[in-house]
Amino acid sequence: MVQAMKLVSILFLTLTVFLSYALAACPDGYALVPGNTKMGTQNFCVMKYEAKAFNDANANGLIDAGEINLNGCDQSGKECGLGVWDEKIRTWTPTRPSHDWGLAEHTPVSVSEGVPWRNITRNDAITACKSLGPKYDLISNREWQTVAQNMEMQADNWSGNAVGVGCIYRGNNGYNNDYSPTDCSYDAHGKYESGPGKRPAQLVLSTGEEIFHFSGNILEWVKDDYSSKGLTNDYVQAVNSLDFGPQGSYSCNEDNEFCGLGFSWLDDRWNNGGVLRGGASSAWIMGGEFGLGGGGRRGDAGIFAATNIYPPTFSYYFAGFRCVQH
Repeated sequence: MVQAMKLVSILFLTLTVFLSYALAACPDGYALVPGNTKMGTQNFCVMKYEAKAFNDANANGLIDAGEINLNGCDQSGKECGLGVWDEKIRTWTPTRPSHDWGLAEHTPVSVSEGVPWRNITRNDAITACKSLGPKYDLISNREWQTVAQNMEMQADNWSGNAVGVGCIYRGNNGYNNDYSPTDCSYDAHGKYESGPGKRPAQLVLSTGEEIFHFSGNILEWVKDDYSSKGLTNDYVQAVNSLDFGPQGSYSCNEDNEFCGLGFSWLDDRWNNGGVLRGGASSAWIMGGEFGLGGGGRRGDAGIFAATNIYPPTFSYYFAGFRCVQH
């Protein structure tokens, strides 16, 4: 009798877990993220891709040919007004880009096609996500942490095929021009990428679903202001784990790209409230051209990378976003 009751209890628990996932089916282009009690998050859906700019020109509610803005920040066909990329000297001949672009004509979608939607302020990114419906929002910092810590504990996301061995894949961060499948990151030749990218841009959750470019490619807004004092500029294994760092403790150094966790620019001197995650958080300060880890800082980009040096009203060519559904 006792054994039978135990079996019933196990079956009930299994059914409950199954239903919690089955009932939380996500929209196309979104991945289901298991909640994290320490973060205070419940199951939610997150864009698999960084948000792309969709203009429903024929108002049919479908993504038709030509309705995704392919370069993600203007209609000119140029790379966000930055000018021409010179591969020989690996830099742009820049022009001033347009700022806070696209909200009036576009809605955000999660698709492979197109370069990420950029040049948008944090507050307009919130508005863009909320325009999708009452359950949609810009990803919060704790939700970002929920995704990142889930990824952290998946062996497939580490170059050594075991948690803590090698580094967590870091995506398109402007390094490893001669990319091989064992590298933690790669250089897309000075370009922000559409599509899933190479293997280091493809990270898996505990559910088996993939999310693309969660590290590298562009910096991404999260919803929260963050103005707490006393944090520092450091590789994130040394930063508060609840708000910005990993749940595990690892031996990180330059040889393993600081475990691929990323760098945080959270020093009080730079504290302007808005929070950007994922790309190379020191892009402007360290001289990176694409928010991908320039200036010789190989460890900057990472799933835990963070900076609060920009205000919520900031917009620029390396700052994009990703929506969630609750």
